[in-house]
Amino acid sequence: MLNLKQVTRSRLWTCRHAVGKLHPVERMEDSAHCRIKSGASWVAALLLRFERFIILGALLAFLTSCASVEPVNVFGGVFFNQSCAQAHPIYTVPAGKLLIIEDASVSAVNSATASIPNNPGIVADIPVKMSLRTNPTGTIPFGSTDHIIVSGVGLPIAGGRTIKGYAAPGTQVLFLLGLCTVDVNTSIYFSGRLVDYP
Repeated sequence: MLNLKQVTRSRLWTCRHAVGKLHPVERMEDSAHCRIKSGASWVAALLLRFERFIILGALLAFLTSCASVEPVNVFGGVFFNQSCAQAHPIYTVPAGKLLIIEDASVSAVNSATASIPNNPGIVADIPVKMSLRTNPTGTIPFGSTDHIIVSGVGLPIAGGRTIKGYAAPGTQVLFLLGLCTVDVNTSIYFSGRLVDYP
């Protein structure tokens, strides 16, 4: 066994460990291996590097997931002189994306009186129901899930609510108007997000 005292200063050399710092090591005359002088500091540095790697990986995953989410805000338009029942396509989901609807709001007034100054289009005892129809699977031609936004009696009527609606790539979101017995002017708005699919 080699006595370490026999190793002279001239035989010192350096090697790079996991964190990239240079450390002097002693080379044994009968071995190509090197011995790091401070094993404890090497382990601590390795653990620190591993921790940084985990944090960087989590941050990268978060940024990648955020990059695939696109906010959607759709004003579906104003529809004048609408008789019930009506279905209007107001949005087409892009290919390769799944639409998630989170909020929606609607309003309706009586068409006959809405344009009269100081008349808000009031009509009592008229039932109205306004909904969004989505197609979560893409297999039903005209959608399969209705999300009622407002349903009530009397005009004008307006409201909004939080919903959780899904629409498959390439499908249409429909605005549905029902129950009313007079023509109405309506407006529709919804917001949500697009995510990569599948």
